[in-house]
Amino acid sequence: MPLDPQALYSELGHLIEKMPDLSDYASRDVLEWKSRVAALLDEMAEDAASGFNVSMVTEAIGFKSAADNVALRSNQLQMQTIAFRVLARLERSLPMASRGAFIPAGAEFSALDAVARVLSSVHSEVLFVDPYADMKILSDYAVLAGENIKLKILSDEKTVKPNLKPAFQTWTKQYPSRPLEVRLAPARKLHDRSIIVDNESVYLIGQSFNALATRSPTTISRMDDPDSSKLKREAYLSIWQNAEAMDP
Repeated sequence: MPLDPQALYSELGHLIEKMPDLSDYASRDVLEWKSRVAALLDEMAEDAASGFNVSMVTEAIGFKSAADNVALRSNQLQMQTIAFRVLARLERSLPMASRGAFIPAGAEFSALDAVARVLSSVHSEVLFVDPYADMKILSDYAVLAGENIKLKILSDEKTVKPNLKPAFQTWTKQYPSRPLEVRLAPARKLHDRSIIVDNESVYLIGQSFNALATRSPTTISRMDDPDSSKLKREAYLSIWQNAEAMDP
């Protein structure tokens, strides 16, 4: 069966997101990371039906050659270049709506654009899940949703940032046509950052919204496996139903 470019894009994006400091070349993190990337590139090179096999052989060989002598700074840069180049080529093979899920460090506008594309698919309501939610989840992201969309924010009672409540109160006064509800889950109940669209589609966010792509790369990816998506959605909707509502 041919490899799925969307799955490859997501997997490689996650690996790049978790890229360790390659200058610490003898560490276990670096050894594990370069082995996983090399294995993924090999798999792509061997997949004749994917359309990547001819050029991917060169990329896979180049990555392994650099990884064999990762102590050299030039080889560390070569490994990163190959990983990013393959990611870019995978992205080009995806439909426009699926592009941009991987966001480099410092690309805050790209983060806004990626979230905006997710929110453009909302018909009635959207739930933001972030244990470290602050005012930026409203000022930068929730504001991208359309009029009359019901907005929900689920955060953690211990780690939510203090400036979320005044932002919530100001929002309620300023945007009467944009209903907003904020609830706080018991401490340490939340482990992910997510966007749940219309109680149906689940998008996983690699970082909290208050620092999305500011200091390190991240990903925004849709959960395509129906069973996993259903379990994730039901878990967070259950937490939402039992969470404490924040006073407007």
